[in-house]
Amino acid sequence: MQIDLSKIEYTGEGWSDLKKEIWKQIIPGSVVIDVGCNRGWWMQSVNRLIPSNIEVFRIGVDPISYSDRDPNGNFQVFEHCAVGSENKENVEFYIFNEPGCNSLLEPTEELLNTEFVQTQGNGPQPRKLMKTQKVPQRTLESILVNNNVESVFYVKTDCQGTDLRVAESLGTFAGKVEYIEMEIGLNPESAFYHNSDIVQHALDKLDEMGFEPFEYSFFPFSPLPEGELLFKRKQ
Repeated sequence: MQIDLSKIEYTGEGWSDLKKEIWKQIIPGSVVIDVGCNRGWWMQSVNRLIPSNIEVFRIGVDPISYSDRDPNGNFQVFEHCAVGSENKENVEFYIFNEPGCNSLLEPTEELLNTEFVQTQGNGPQPRKLMKTQKVPQRTLESILVNNNVESVFYVKTDCQGTDLRVAESLGTFAGKVEYIEMEIGLNPESAFYHNSDIVQHALDKLDEMGFEPFEYSFFPFSPLPEGELLFKRKQ
């Protein structure tokens, strides 16, 4: 699938009106999936837009406390695992001094040569790989089957180089999802991780899965070219 991303690019600040309109469509009992939930900031933004009777599935490796988040949504479902193409009990997971970089993929030198600013205001710090650990991995399809889910309104992925693989792991549930939002590197020659997803592959595969991109945004402050793609089910 060939597409000029500039034609669907959103260049404003915050969420676009188009994205806000999506959340007005959500109905009671809908399921929202946040893969790579980390500290929950994305879901915090969603909470301002959705009613309280929405089922939210948080999926991630780090056990995060949501005690400081707005109480909208049902945060009872937390899957402590990575998400990938098959179910495994022990896969390698790379842990950084910045949790937002944690990934199933080995980091490249390009990523390790960048810095980040800590929230405590201590100035820029070099990104460092601290350790690796073994974690369980599940497919989204198996998670949804185990939780007796019938359909999904929205899937958000932020999985540091494996977002396409997360979407593919929906399996038979791909036809029961309305929207998929994923973060992805934009320059395969300067990637964050070895063997990370390529934007053209994501566009081609999501097209095969029955989705079309309708909004794109570029992250200007990311140390390497990175952006976000929002897909909707084809009519």
